[in-house]
Amino acid sequence: MNSFMAYIPTGSVVHAVDARVKLLVLILFSIVALCVPSWIGVGACAAILFAVMLASRVPLRTYARTLLPAAAILVFIWICNSIPFEAERSMHALGYVVRISLVIVASFVITFTTTSTQLTDALASILQPLRALRVPVDDVAFTLSLALRFIPLVFEQLSRIKLAQVSRGAQFDTGSLWRRLKTWMVVLIPLFVGFFRQANTVAEAMDARCYGAARRTSLNDPGRTPKHKI
Repeated sequence: MNSFMAYIPTGSVVHAVDARVKLLVLILFSIVALCVPSWIGVGACAAILFAVMLASRVPLRTYARTLLPAAAILVFIWICNSIPFEAERSMHALGYVVRISLVIVASFVITFTTTSTQLTDALASILQPLRALRVPVDDVAFTLSLALRFIPLVFEQLSRIKLAQVSRGAQFDTGSLWRRLKTWMVVLIPLFVGFFRQANTVAEAMDARCYGAARRTSLNDPGRTPKHKI
């Protein structure tokens, strides 16, 4: 299975940290990384993040491979913010690109070291006070859980469809840009068709289990106590 954005169990100290703490630290780190005014501060954030990455015991090449799809978008952001091209403006734009990259990699650390169930329970716990405002906390948490579960599945299916089309003679690295885009259509069309089929299957499963008929319960609900001790 494609390991993109998937949980990677390594038994590190980062894995043992409570998911609520990880989410709060991620929010704090993102604010600091985006607001720090100097390159020294950016370097300090990068050093802290690199230390956490090493502590997670997840291979660094996994982080690099996961960040690679966002590289084109980051380059595009840098180019757009560098026009007209001047040294000072380009460096300023590069600083924001580096900041965004740090936030993205930090989110990968959370995803690689925390299961989707833990993230869902942590988000529901953090949003618990919003129940007083009639915010559907359980639905928000469940939506996040579904999104996290589908991300690695999407990339796994993308890889399978691409390999199937290559075996049929499709060439993704040759020809003009328009020809390559047309070649990718034979991958994207069945991929989106599969999305809708899976969404329909999930909707039918949720309906069969009467989702939304009452408040959902949780196995890890702190308010529940076992009736019998074993």
